Amino acid sequence: MNIVNTRDEFGLISKLLHWLIALIMIALISIGWYMTGLSDQDILYWRLLDLHEFAGLLLFVLVPLKFVWRPFSPNPPYVPGLKSWERRTAQAVRVFFLTAMVLIPLSGFLFVASNGEAVELYGFITIPDIGQFSDANRKLLSNIHYYLSYVCAALIVLHILAALKHHFIDGNRTLRRMTF
Repeated sequence: MNIVNTRDEFGLISKLLHWLIALIMIALISIGWYMTGLSDQDILYWRLLDLHEFAGLLLFVLVPLKFVWRPFSPNPPYVPGLKSWERRTAQAVRVFFLTAMVLIPLSGFLFVASNGEAVELYGFITIPDIGQFSDANRKLLSNIHYYLSYVCAALIVLHILAALKHHFIDGNRTLRRMTF
C-alpha cells in the first residue's frame, strides 16, 4: 500500500486520517447526544463530558494534519461513471465536512473556554479560559456546536449510504479506494 494517494486509490496516511477522524466524529456526536439526556448532577455526565472534550481536542489536532497533508497528496479523481449530480453532491458534502470539522470543535472549545475559568482534562491537559463571554455569545457558540453536529450526523449517514450504494449497486471502486 502506498503512503501517498495515487491516481486510483487513497494512500495509507489519507485512509488513516479519514477513518480516525470519522470514528472520533461519530463517537463525539454519540457521546454528545447521550449527554444531553443526563442531568449535570449525574457523575456519568461529567465523565462523558471529559471524554467528549478530550476527543474534541484530538479532533482539533487531526483535522489540521488533514489540511496539511492534502497538498502533498492530492485526492485521486472520482471513479469513472459517476453522474454529474453525484460529483457535485460529493464535493458539497466534502466541503461541509471540512468546514464542520473546524467549526464544531472550535465552537465547543470557545464555549468551554469562555466561562471565565480554565478546564482541567484528566489532570494533564488544561484548557485555558479566554475570558468571560456574554450569555448571548455563549448561547450562539452552543447552538453552532449543537446544530452543526446534527447536520453532520445526517450527512455521515448519507455518506455511508452513498458509499454502500457505490459498492453494492453501482459496483464501482469508490468504497474500496478508502478501505484497507
